Amino acid sequence: MPEWAKSDPREYWRALDRQTNVRANARLMFCIEAAIPRDLPDDLQNQLVDDFVTHIAQVSSGRDGEQGMPALYAIHEGIRRDDAATGRKPNPHLHFLISTSINDGRKRPPEIWFGRANGAKPERSGAPRSTFIGTRKWLLQLRQSWSSFANAALRQAGLPATLDHRSHRARGLVALPTVHLGPARHALLRMGQLDARVQYNARVRAENEKHEEALEALRKGSAHSAAWRRQSEAEERRLQQELLAANEDLRSMLASHPLADPDARLISSASVLVLSRKMARAADGGGAGGVLAFVPAVRAALGTGWLSSNLRGQVWWTRADCDNAVLMGPGYLATDGQMPGLGYALVNVAAALGLDDLTVYVADPQGDLKHEIAAALAQHGLDCTWRLRKPTFEAKTRPAA
Repeated sequence: MPEWAKSDPREYWRALDRQTNVRANARLMFCIEAAIPRDLPDDLQNQLVDDFVTHIAQVSSGRDGEQGMPALYAIHEGIRRDDAATGRKPNPHLHFLISTSINDGRKRPPEIWFGRANGAKPERSGAPRSTFIGTRKWLLQLRQSWSSFANAALRQAGLPATLDHRSHRARGLVALPTVHLGPARHALLRMGQLDARVQYNARVRAENEKHEEALEALRKGSAHSAAWRRQSEAEERRLQQELLAANEDLRSMLASHPLADPDARLISSASVLVLSRKMARAADGGGAGGVLAFVPAVRAALGTGWLSSNLRGQVWWTRADCDNAVLMGPGYLATDGQMPGLGYALVNVAAALGLDDLTVYVADPQGDLKHEIAAALAQHGLDCTWRLRKPTFEAKTRPAA
């Protein structure tokens, strides 16, 4: 406060009300109200408000140093305790008046203080006005400061620091905000009278409950999906480790596998045989080098759980959780497996390689694999020529490098 108002700070606001030599639209003060956390004891409520007002009076000048804004505050208790008869609860709150004039330390009488400032004659003109107070930046700093000071007081009291000055949108909340009712409407509400704001808040709360229920369902589903994904990835790593750990056994098993008979002119052990001249041409007539070029696309098409091995100029695809294998050579795919999903996997490989000239033999024309392959072909928009009898062809191989 300036010298002439220090003995009675209310005199500052009386002098402000008496001003006639200021612009009609001049903003001479701001009134700030804030709800004080009711769970704080009285001494911490007092400390919170005093620290907050001192801070805002200092920073609102927009100047460094000791120059601050004249300010006055009062704490209203509301009521001391819950009132069971009326349903009222304690409502401590702050009323805070802050001037827009900066106390720069120069002595001025009241009749000059609120006049227009003149930098050339500061002692004979009004106190300088803050250009910071009243701006959006000042408002945001005001709200953030109250949140910070109040949360510090709550932590000091051992209570959860739950105040957040940000809007729902800034916090990423989908809940709609309610509107402030104030004491008059709360009094009407206690008497059972519902006005438009009360009814609006009731609708908003009902909508928010629906949103929260939907979000909770999504969160549960997301948690379930995340758990399933982690379990699937862990299982994939386990299968790969088992295959790699048993690599020598795997190579021995594949070397003697029925599909790998180097003298066979007929792959008599295949449950499914897929032929493609386009694949043979792309492999440049056969050999390990041509077939290996297909490995990345086949790995992506087969999905998780499959491991590739290059033996005798052919590429084998195996899984640790079953004994089935898929053999890929120049111009053909073959498998001895019957497990569900294998037909889809083979067609996915053909689609990934861009093969549209397929000839397919299935050992059991009435079995599930035939239906799987037909459904997968339709899904990818592919056609094939079905062979009821196993085709005769020579599986060209060359010694592995």
